[in-house]
Amino acid sequence: MFAGTRTEWTQAMAACMQQKGVRATFRIDDEGAPTIEVNDPGDNGSENSPGQIAWNTCRDELPARPEPTSDADFKLMYDNLVAQSKCVQKEGYEVPPVPSWQSFLEQAQARNIDWDPTSRVPDQLRSSARKACIDQDKWW
Repeated sequence: MFAGTRTEWTQAMAACMQQKGVRATFRIDDEGAPTIEVNDPGDNGSENSPGQIAWNTCRDELPARPEPTSDADFKLMYDNLVAQSKCVQKEGYEVPPVPSWQSFLEQAQARNIDWDPTSRVPDQLRSSARKACIDQDKWW
């Protein structure tokens, strides 16, 4: 597994893709999440496009992207979601009820987390609320 943060992994992926000849740019999206933008003309994102081939090759070359796997990882995720929920509420938005730790853990282990503290924020304001309340490097 990659030892750095999600941002550092995305930066490493962009650098790897650039080394493969793809014009890939690391950037932070409107919600504060690290992303890669492929700027090659004609790269349509299909399975055989230069960008997708570089992505697949780099994914195989780099250590795996940090993903939650243990109960401790899920506890960190849960604690961060609880903090986000409080932040979203402090920003003046309604938030869904916070699930119990046990309920969240069961959902996480089943890879079926359906709790999003920003789900009740109006669509046009969600990016702003997420950017204000979510640090993408603190959890997955």
